[in-house]
Amino acid sequence: MVKKWFVLILFPLSLPVAGRETQFVEGNFKYAILNEESVEIVSFRNDSSDNISCGKTLNIPRSVVHGGKEYHVKAIGKGAFSLNGDIEELVIAENGVEVIRDNAFAGCTQLKHLVIPDGVAKIGYMAFAHCHGLESVWISSTVESMGDVVFDGCQNLSCIEVDNDNEYFDSREHCNAIIDSNDRMVIGCYRTVIPPGVNAIGREAFWNCVRLEHIVIPEGVKCIENSAFADCVRLKSVSLPSSLEDLDEADIFGGCVSLDSIFIPAGVTKVCNGVFRGCTSLERIVVDSGNKVYDSRKDCNAIVETACNKLVVGCKNTLFVDGIKEIGARAFCELVLGDIRIPASVTSIDSTAFLGCKSYASISVDKENKVYDSHDDCNAVVETASKTLVLGNGLTSIPCGIKKIGHGAFLSTSGTMILPEGVEEIASEAFSGCDRMYSVIFPRSLKRIGKYAFWKCINLNVVKFRSSVEDIDEYAFAGTPYQIMCSKGKDTGE
Repeated sequence: MVKKWFVLILFPLSLPVAGRETQFVEGNFKYAILNEESVEIVSFRNDSSDNISCGKTLNIPRSVVHGGKEYHVKAIGKGAFSLNGDIEELVIAENGVEVIRDNAFAGCTQLKHLVIPDGVAKIGYMAFAHCHGLESVWISSTVESMGDVVFDGCQNLSCIEVDNDNEYFDSREHCNAIIDSNDRMVIGCYRTVIPPGVNAIGREAFWNCVRLEHIVIPEGVKCIENSAFADCVRLKSVSLPSSLEDLDEADIFGGCVSLDSIFIPAGVTKVCNGVFRGCTSLERIVVDSGNKVYDSRKDCNAIVETACNKLVVGCKNTLFVDGIKEIGARAFCELVLGDIRIPASVTSIDSTAFLGCKSYASISVDKENKVYDSHDDCNAVVETASKTLVLGNGLTSIPCGIKKIGHGAFLSTSGTMILPEGVEEIASEAFSGCDRMYSVIFPRSLKRIGKYAFWKCINLNVVKFRSSVEDIDEYAFAGTPYQIMCSKGKDTGE
């Protein structure tokens, strides 16, 4: 009986209230009701007028009256004013808005000066990203959290100031950056001068800061986090401090295409694969001779893990010196390479070591190598036991006896690729990014084509099958003009 009364009491409460508004329009804005007291701005109003304009200045009110009831304007909604090219000035009433949600003003290219007033506590992910005209930012004392890459792509941002009374962030010594209460720099710009006392450069802190050309990281900084300087395309020089211990997160300097040299201090004990992904101008890598974990032996222009003789990071001028046993994952990721000569000592090459690279030069393996070969002057690296071609380019002549084209094997090729009889498998991403390949002819022996095997071969128009293929991944030809016109396994031969 008790259970029945419980249901009877709760059931009416679970029904929606008929006629209750969830959104309304007042003035220039559409609002969403959050609760009995507060609303969120969703967007400009959308009515019969083609263009809703409030001039070059956008005023965000503290409150709004609708239906005789006053509501607190608590938030600016996700993407509410994104891609608006008219807004030059943003005025948010003090002690009004508390939350600026993700992408709220992303792409407002004419916005020049930004003041985040008292009352705002949270700024969302990419809230002001790609505001290309933005020059200055002032953060009030009430802001307590900021999402990632808030100012990503704000290429003209040169002045960043945080109110001195803010307990969560500061911009000490007028450094033109934002530092959190843990002394971690979270946002920088091209005029940032990193001050003493900072112990870490945060995730994506300078990401896509395209006007940054030089940076000195001061003593005291121990780690640099994921993508901290990624895609800083004009960054030419970086000075790393002796206090640095950790480069162990991906893509820290990824896409820094102007960076030409780097010195790794003695205290660095962790280096992540792909830390210099796509640094196509990087010519010189030197590890301090006092480093106990890594070395750059014989001026090889690489970072080698000393204990296991593993090459973990290379550049376009890397020398594959004798004594190297392994070439690690993503060691040469997205680089343009010259001659590649694998010494006799190498016993392991990771399948992603050369992922995304380009090479139009010679490739060879020392004749004394017991694991790999380049027989018949094939201009390739072949894993002898498995008969797998693991590295090749446009000069490669695939020798007889090859059974498999390995993962990410071809750095480049052009014209027509004719695969010889005997090849049974083309692994994932085997020819990925070979944008000069126009046609490919498969052998009768082929049984499998892996995922993204020809991904982004943007000129591949002609694909010739000489017999049926047992297994073709549905994404094998993704990003190419070619479209598979038959189902997997169907005979497509002559």
